[in-house]
Amino acid sequence: MVAQPARVVAYLVALAFFGRLVIRLASGEAAFLTQGYSLYLDLATNALRGQGLCLEGGVACAVRLPVYPVFLMPWVAAGAVYPGLVMAQAAVGAATVWLAWRIGHTLFDQRVGVVAALLMTVSPYALIHDTSMQDTVLVNFLLAASAYLLWRARTNISHPAAGWLAGGLALAVLTLTTGRLAFVVPAALVWVLVSSTHAMRIRVRHALLVAVPVLALVGAWVVRNQSMVGAPVLTTEAGESLWLANNEWAMAHFPAESIDLSVNDSYDGMTAAQRASFAAVEHDEVVRDQLLKQWAIDYAKAHPGTTIANGLRKIWVVVSAELSPARGALMQWSYALLFAPVHILAVVGLWRQRLHWRVHALTAGVLAAFAATSAIFWAHTSHKSCLDVFLFVYAAGAFSRGAVELEPAS
Repeated sequence: MVAQPARVVAYLVALAFFGRLVIRLASGEAAFLTQGYSLYLDLATNALRGQGLCLEGGVACAVRLPVYPVFLMPWVAAGAVYPGLVMAQAAVGAATVWLAWRIGHTLFDQRVGVVAALLMTVSPYALIHDTSMQDTVLVNFLLAASAYLLWRARTNISHPAAGWLAGGLALAVLTLTTGRLAFVVPAALVWVLVSSTHAMRIRVRHALLVAVPVLALVGAWVVRNQSMVGAPVLTTEAGESLWLANNEWAMAHFPAESIDLSVNDSYDGMTAAQRASFAAVEHDEVVRDQLLKQWAIDYAKAHPGTTIANGLRKIWVVVSAELSPARGALMQWSYALLFAPVHILAVVGLWRQRLHWRVHALTAGVLAAFAATSAIFWAHTSHKSCLDVFLFVYAAGAFSRGAVELEPAS
């Protein structure tokens, strides 16, 4: 009974790998190199030349988080970015299929796990974007891995400390891949504190075990940035991202077009006073980012109603299964017809497990953290894809008669 589902999942993992690989190879090397984010290649190349994770000339040294550029470095060094990197990312996407199975099996049963793995295998967005030159596939894998390891840590009787440390390590690497999911860390720590009926001292100990790798690795990156750019920050783009998402031009293109198009509108629309302030700090990436952050805060304070309405609209883009940026009417409707039922069934599946809230509150925390980030900043479909594993699991779980109650280890 156990071997058959495992065999099916093995086939699905293989299918996921070759499906992602074939689709990307069919588009060719030129498309792969030009349609992704080439600045990651620049960061990896400069690091290999001994210039650090900087864009050029020792500047912009904290513009991106380190995991994805480091992931690229072996392929850049070997001169095998294409197709080597494509194969590596296809493998990570296939591993996410395996995680969908394990999460579904852990939270519900084997059938739910297999259905979730099948949905993850054939997800059209993953088939195309898992092998794009961007950090999406790593983010999706690491978020799923973090949640799975934390769920398993509750029942890890033989090595309980190792389970919580592993979950914390996955969260740390996730945070160093994208700052967009930084809110997941406090959500996970709160979940650890409420997810069992143990004495509070035991729950606090578990939370500390999760926090240690996060503090160590993320703290090391922050200390590095203090040395490199003069401030203990995760990235020197957070302020700019916040401002681009919270000014009078923020919704001019989003969600139908990329919010990146708002960059020109935002900078072109600066007042004379703003231009003068910006010019004064333009060559200091930290101070410049802090200035843009303050502009975003000032705008939100001056336009609270608009800011709230825009935040709700950003969340609705994710909830309503709206493909963003838009790809034409056929693609929009096709995406909605596929994912809208998944979203609805996932809500049903999660609601049905409300009596087992200690287990499933982790999922609710992940969703809440993502919603908060989306409202404050924004979320295109590529960003939302990190939730697909959870959505597929709970959509399949909506038809399950019951859930596996994970009994916490002592």
